[in-house]
Parts: sequence; C-alpha cells; structure tokens
Amino acid sequence: MVTATEIEPKLSLGQQQDEFGRCMVDPWYWLTHYVKTIDYSSQEISPFPDWDYLHLLLLLLRDHQQLAILKGKQLVISWTLAGYALHKCYKNANVLMLSAGEVEAGVLLGKSSFINAHLPTFLRLKTSHDGAELLAFSDVMSQIRALPSTEKAGVGETATLVIRDELEYHEYAEENYGQIRPTIGGGTQIVDLSTSRRSKPTSHFKQIYRGGKVGTNNYYSLFLPCLVRPDRDMDWYHNEEKDYAMRYIFEQNNPLTEADALDSVEGIGLFEKEALERLLVNTCEPVRTPSANTYIYHPHKPELRYYVGGDGAEGRGGDYSVLWIEGTDGTRRHLAAMMHSNQMTPDIFATHALDLLKGYGSPMIVMGASAWDIMIQKALKTMGYAGEIYCTDPKGEKLGYIETKANKQENLMRFAMAIRDGLVVEYRPAIEEMFGYNLNDGIYESVSPHNDLVVAGAMATVAHDLAPKEEFVTVDYFYGHAPESSRLKEKNYGIIRTS
Repeated sequence: MVTATEIEPKLSLGQQQDEFGRCMVDPWYWLTHYVKTIDYSSQEISPFPDWDYLHLLLLLLRDHQQLAILKGKQLVISWTLAGYALHKCYKNANVLMLSAGEVEAGVLLGKSSFINAHLPTFLRLKTSHDGAELLAFSDVMSQIRALPSTEKAGVGETATLVIRDELEYHEYAEENYGQIRPTIGGGTQIVDLSTSRRSKPTSHFKQIYRGGKVGTNNYYSLFLPCLVRPDRDMDWYHNEEKDYAMRYIFEQNNPLTEADALDSVEGIGLFEKEALERLLVNTCEPVRTPSANTYIYHPHKPELRYYVGGDGAEGRGGDYSVLWIEGTDGTRRHLAAMMHSNQMTPDIFATHALDLLKGYGSPMIVMGASAWDIMIQKALKTMGYAGEIYCTDPKGEKLGYIETKANKQENLMRFAMAIRDGLVVEYRPAIEEMFGYNLNDGIYESVSPHNDLVVAGAMATVAHDLAPKEEFVTVDYFYGHAPESSRLKEKNYGIIRTS
C-alpha cells in the first residue's frame, strides 16, 4: 500500500527542479519512481512495476512512430500507455484514446487521471477538466480525449498520439484508421494494442500486426506472451487455466506463443495456416477493375485453360454473388479474375458477368442449384452464353451442380488442398474467409459472417476437375482466324466453344 508520505517525498526546491528535469527526459525514470497504479478489485495502490519488458516497451515507443502490440491480459500495458500519454502532456499535446465503447474509453482515460492525481505536487499537472471523455490541463496546452470506436471517431482531429486499446474489439477499426491515417505522416504517433480475438483471424489489427512482421507496412510489431511477467510461471498458467470453461478463450487471453495468439477459433482449420499466411503477404491490387465489383488480376492468355466457380445471392445487401475465374497451365492454378457483389440482383449480375466471361473465352461454369444460382445461370443462357454451364442432372433439365452434405465437404477439402499445393489467390477478402473455416463436430464450416468466396472457390475446384484438359484452342482459333474446315465443334476446351 502506498502512503501519503511516499506520494509527497521531502525534497528541496532545487531537488524538485532536478527531479522534474530528469523525469521530462526519461519517462521510464518517471514511471518507476513516481507513478502509482491501482488494483480496482482490491483498491490497493502500488508503485509502477520495474519490469524489463515494460522498459523495452518504453524504448520502442521512443523509437517507433507506429507500434502494434499483440499481448496477453493483465500485463500492465494499459497502465504503461496511460502513463506514456500523460507524460506526453507535459509538452503541448493532443492525445486520442480509442476504445471499443464509451465505458472502455472512460476506463483507459481514468488511468491517466489516476496517475496524475497521485503524482507529487511538483510533477502533477493542473486539470481544467477531468471527466469520462476529456482530461484537460490548464498549466499546459494539452489534453487527452477518450472516444468509443464509432464510424466518425477521429474525424477532424490532429493528434500528437493515438492509442487504440483492445483494437480487436473495435467495431469500426478500419474506418477509424482511415480518419487518422492522413495525420500519421505529419508526426502523429499511433499505438495499436490488443489481446487476440480468435474468432476474427483476419481482423484489422491482425492485418496490421502481420504486416509489421513481414515489412509490408510501417508498423513495428511486438508480441508479449502471458509469461513475460516475472511473477508468473507455468504453475500460474495451469492454475489459471482451471477457471476457464472454454480452452480457446483461455489461450487467446493468455498466449504462450505468437501462434497461440494468432490461431483461429477452436477446432482444426480447413486451410493450412502457413499457406494462408503466404497468400496474405502477397495480396495486391488488381491490374484492372473494368467495372464496380469486378477485379482482374491476370488478363486472359490464350494458351491457358480457364474454368469458373460461382455462388449466387439475392443482391440486396446480404450475402454476396461471386464469380471466381481461374486459369491453369496444367501445373499451376491462379485466380485470374473475380466478381464479388451483394448489390446486384441475379439478372444484373449475369449481365455484368457475361462480358467478363467472354473475355476469358467463355469457359465452363460450375455453380450450385439454389434459387439464386439458377437465376444467374438461366440469365446467362438467355443472353446466349457460348460456354458450358455444368448440370448434375444428366438430362440437362435442371441447371446447376447439386450439392449434398458429403460432396460439399469433399469439394471444400479439395479446394483446401489446392491452396496448400500452390493455388495463387491475390484477392484479400477470399483469404480472410478461408481463415474462418474450422472443424466443428466433424464438419468443416465457417465461423465468419460470409462464406460466399470460399464456396465459389470450391466450385472452381469442381470445374477444374470437370473441364476438358486434353486439347487447347490455339491463339488463332481464339481470335477467330481458323478456317471453317478446322473449327472444333460440340466441345468446350476451356478457351472457346464454337458451334
């Protein structure tokens, strides 16, 4: 327990001035000599812990403008950043603290307020406002503002420091980042920190963290495992584990390794995590976007074989309609082009799809047999689509590939094997959906809000296996230069079908 005497050390005026100067140039000295924290459950006030990993964190904060911290719970990181934010305020500063909601934002700001209130008088900043949303100081032109993660949080703000606490749980994390990002190049420091949320394996925070690890963004990524605290060991870990009914929640709160923290929700992932990590690193912008929701990554090459998987939806803001166009040279598969929209009705989607499909030689299409799938396929046939639209029905009276529980699982697993074996996918949303597929009671299913892209990818895998492979139409045939006597009839060779 900290006493009043400890809060007000007996120092001469000269000693106070010397201590003030030292505290200004050395935040670690200030934290470990003058800052107090409180355990709100026990109401016990304690000195800030002199732990090596917290000192390392202060050094990283000094050296990096953008920092992403993946951590376990109860590591005193929030207290460290609350202190760091207050220390910034000794010089003119505008600090923003973004949290998941109003309550969480107020809690983090309250830590800065508590630290300031329990400093010795010669170090304490004079407050002009001390509330749940704003901590302002009258003796310096500084303030700390706490904001919940809403769509407009950070709009119009030019901050010295932005702290996004428990970022995994921010509903509008990406929107907030869009508001803040323009100010970073001008000197704003941004610190993102969070425990993992394993049900969101491709969250905004994890994308930032992974990007910092591989150098695709300007973040420095730091992982702090649960046992980094010197007062914890494996005995503590196993004892703590007893209080959790669900192991994956325990592991996401108390990760021993970075893999524990970045892992998906409980169960066995359908897709190999290492393969997905490789794909994430290599995502890129399409080379062309000929229309809204249409993305071309690899333009048509006549020497390749193309085939298509699809998944239909109503097109009124819910599930997505997807057209997944793949190409292969016989050894390597790649996603060539994509249509992905939840704003087009099936007939409008088919209209837009027709031109894209023609550009790839009208390849074979495999889609399901749901009402929305059939509407898209019927619209394509009505518009005179030249390629084959696969029907499970041998009589061809019912369009679509008829799925059963068994073949759906088989197709998903074959798609996952294709990803493992090198299928190139550069469209980030598709990879993000793949992270969400896990084994649940013997069935692979998605825990993500949408699974349309994975379904279309699995259908493309069916098309890959069904589409003829033996013969290819030459460049001359594709451009219509073959003499009439040599025209190929009644077969789809993946490049063009002629009548």
